Amino acid sequence: MKNHFITPFVWPLVWLLISGNFLTITAAQRLVVSENNRYLAYEDGTPFFYLGDTAWELLHRTDRKEADMYLEDRAAKGFTVIQAVALAEEEGLREPNSYGHRPLIGLDPSRPDVKPGEQNDYWDHVDYIVDKAESLGMYIGFLPTWGDKWNQKWGVGPEVFTSENAETYGEFLGKRYGQKSIIWI
Repeated sequence: MKNHFITPFVWPLVWLLISGNFLTITAAQRLVVSENNRYLAYEDGTPFFYLGDTAWELLHRTDRKEADMYLEDRAAKGFTVIQAVALAEEEGLREPNSYGHRPLIGLDPSRPDVKPGEQNDYWDHVDYIVDKAESLGMYIGFLPTWGDKWNQKWGVGPEVFTSENAETYGEFLGKRYGQKSIIWI
């Protein structure tokens, strides 16, 4: 006896498995504000669906293997945005990342700790994660700093920002990440 109920559902599944289309991942495309200024869209006008996961400590607490595993898992689940913070809340200025690097010299936002060469400083690790997310077709919802870095009302601090060094820090981030797959938060 032939089962006519299952057959229509099996063939599309077989086709997906053979073609591999369900595994297709493309690099993130450039986003723009829609013509009516109400939503994000791809450059061709197609609306962008923001399905975000929050991983505030991703840039500070993970090594590359952990970041890869997390990002690949989220991409496979259909997430389009991963929200992360550059200057993390949980001792993000004083404690080094997994590679022994801190983001700033002397807790000064106008002095990002950047060293020559790849994989040689905190920001190289941030670059790696941003690029990995982009390669998986995702964007980083990029928060430049946790609120306690400018006002301890939002956490334990330290308060390190002034109008002057905040501008310098913003210029640094803009130059470094302005052409990346970033949604600024």
